[in-house]
Amino acid sequence: QARAAVMLRHATGKQQSLVYTYNSQTAALLIRYDIGSRQKTTLVSLNNAIISNAQLSADGQFVLFATQVTNRLAIQMVRIDGQELQTLYCTPENDNAINFIDNLLWSPDQQAIVFRIPDPTHAPVAPIIKLLHVDSGQVQTILVPQAHTGYIPQAWFGNTHVYLQGYSTDQGVSPQDVYLLDTRNGTTKRVALIQGYG
Repeated sequence: QARAAVMLRHATGKQQSLVYTYNSQTAALLIRYDIGSRQKTTLVSLNNAIISNAQLSADGQFVLFATQVTNRLAIQMVRIDGQELQTLYCTPENDNAINFIDNLLWSPDQQAIVFRIPDPTHAPVAPIIKLLHVDSGQVQTILVPQAHTGYIPQAWFGNTHVYLQGYSTDQGVSPQDVYLLDTRNGTTKRVALIQGYG
């Protein structure tokens, strides 16, 4: 289901690029826009698919993104020149319990990726958070929501902690507090109280 990334660098110079997705009824595109030359380059084109959660690596060499082709979901990576497309993680084939991968976040050192998927063993609770070790391909569940609280990864704090937005899984309840997740041991700590909702 997962594999280590092969990260062969590309000599791109100091280009400033934006990366974005375009999904139509028949195809999904991952596109790089070079700010200096104002040129668009299609990095990935997939028929009958959806591409989401695209993000540029901290060093500007790679693009990480999620794909969905029929019922198959994956986390993929491609070099900024459109070469070296690889699948880092994929859900089991025809696993109806896993119907999305979202909130991908790549650590600043590019060695870890956090993401959310539905928890097939505890449905219908909030999605679980998984950690993918880029260098080994090891995937581990680092947070299973409890007590009507779900979490959305928002940003890395260093290479071992992730800020999370907490929310209630009860209908009609507004976003809750901000938490800090330690990816080394899966513990969370409330770091900010959001008031004024409701």
